[in-house]
Amino acid sequence: MKLYIIIGNEESRKSSTIRALTGVRDTKKFKISVPDKRNVIEVYVKTTSFQEANGGTYPKEATIELTNCGCECAIICLWNKSANHPKSKKLMPDFIDYINEFSKAGFTIQSPKIFLDKEDIVMKLSTDILINNTIDKPANEIAALVRKHWNIK
Repeated sequence: MKLYIIIGNEESRKSSTIRALTGVRDTKKFKISVPDKRNVIEVYVKTTSFQEANGGTYPKEATIELTNCGCECAIICLWNKSANHPKSKKLMPDFIDYINEFSKAGFTIQSPKIFLDKEDIVMKLSTDILINNTIDKPANEIAALVRKHWNIK
């Protein structure tokens, strides 16, 4: 499975960006255009970060969900740092634990990973993209930048 990942802190517009990017409100399968020999592929879209969904979904559970979704690609978002789930109070891991688990399962992470930040403080890897001050940007403007970096229509 190929994963397109948006990473950010709380209220950085991760879910809004995925909604603007795909038109999907909640988790579901969706078709997108990609520069691929088939042009259109079915993608599993999850608009809520795994750390936030259903009281918190740990990396192994997230990997099972993605494996069972029936798609070859997924667009997901993750919290950039570990934090307690707002309702269940479970300590949820940061994005690195999820990426490590996904990699162990043989998933491919689409480059670049997109980091969103409502300020300008997210740490990222040099090969990734940071879009900062997202709280002041419309979600469709952020989605347009993401489309360009991921080369999707």
